[in-house]
Amino acid sequence: MQTTSATEITCRVDGNIDPKTADEEGEMIVFLKTSEEAQCEIETCQWTWTDDVPEVTAMSTEFDTTADEEGWNLVIEGTGFTGDQDSVSLEVGGTAQTGVAVTATTATFRISDVAAETLTDLFLYFPVGLPAGHSFVAAGATLEPKLTQISPNEGSVGGTEITATVHGVGTATTGLQLVNANGESICQSLSITAYATVKCVTNAADFGAEAG
Repeated sequence: MQTTSATEITCRVDGNIDPKTADEEGEMIVFLKTSEEAQCEIETCQWTWTDDVPEVTAMSTEFDTTADEEGWNLVIEGTGFTGDQDSVSLEVGGTAQTGVAVTATTATFRISDVAAETLTDLFLYFPVGLPAGHSFVAAGATLEPKLTQISPNEGSVGGTEITATVHGVGTATTGLQLVNANGESICQSLSITAYATVKCVTNAADFGAEAG
């Protein structure tokens, strides 16, 4: 992650840099395309590693039905959490999810944009960086598809295009069907156009569905 302006460079320090031990110091040097290196002109370019970081002890999923919009949350538990929902971030597959709340012991994120119900390539960043116990987050999670809305709610006996909101599925999800009470597919064609957004053209004279 990096942003630049005429006077400022913002980046995330690579967590794989070795060796690094608590209280170890070093000087930061910026390398630019137009010159070999940009030396620091003042005494504030010293970097010190710290092991005073939050610790994650557990992660779970919960389906939130209390918010204005229903959806899946990831709830991360631990100790020493710092920051708020704007400064603590969760990325799934390189895409930032929506922060809901951060306390000293929990960080909650709404899953708002993922490719599929199996969540992999997860990274949780606090203002100080990756937490201890990040393996709980990196292990990922699996979401159950939840059908929460169909629009329109009535259709033609000749077949109707409907949009279903199914939290927990993305454009890489396979095998999804919308079925009626008898377990029969109601769609003659189905596509997932974005996270939680399913387009279905219903079979003639068949309407009413659930996700399966």
